[in-house]
Amino acid sequence: MICNSNFNNYQNRQTPSFSGKSFVQMNCLGEKYLVPRKVADVRRSVKCAFAKDKFVEERISVANAVNVENNLFLGIAHLFEGIKEVSLVAIGKFNNKGKRISNPVKQHVEFNKIDFSLLKVEMEKNFEVAKSNPVKFTQKMPKRGETVYIVGYHMNFKGPKAIPVKYEGFVSSKNGGISCKANCIKVESDFLKDKVNPHGLSGAAVVNKDGELVGVLTVAGFHRKNKLSNGNFYGISVL
Repeated sequence: MICNSNFNNYQNRQTPSFSGKSFVQMNCLGEKYLVPRKVADVRRSVKCAFAKDKFVEERISVANAVNVENNLFLGIAHLFEGIKEVSLVAIGKFNNKGKRISNPVKQHVEFNKIDFSLLKVEMEKNFEVAKSNPVKFTQKMPKRGETVYIVGYHMNFKGPKAIPVKYEGFVSSKNGGISCKANCIKVESDFLKDKVNPHGLSGAAVVNKDGELVGVLTVAGFHRKNKLSNGNFYGISVL
């Protein structure tokens, strides 16, 4: 991770790799650092997914969803847990005033065995809130210890962010008491550890340095006492 002072030093060198074309400065949780531009661009592929309970008006589940093709999004099935009957599923974002704006999901299919869901969005021509750039899928998994990135929305972020994490590879379907249903991968984040409650990051994209989708976050570890992240995140591999 590169702090603000290092960022300025790199900029002053005027080297091609840090000329501003290959890397983007990110500002998150009071920290400034650089991420590859291809990773930063994935923010255009991620939106918020909303599910509203028909019987409990104030119950609205919020997660992330990744655009994979035109108006088709890949999300997580547990978005619908605890909801008796879904009255609304939508894809969108929060505006500057914290108000939810979204396009309705025309059709959604849940794959509960692997905690995936596919969401097909219906967008009006003059109100394309969910319009996104489809993400590219990786053809090979990262090496253990390699830096990858979580890209998504969280209530403590101002807009979608890209967070550097360390790839730890495939793990058992049950690891440390955390259930991960299939093709489970683990990433570790010192950046988010003890800083945020990981609730709400589900569905965020996990991408490599080229911005290619490696997996989707599904569960995260946290301290029972204060509910803050313990730095361990688990996702479902796309391979």
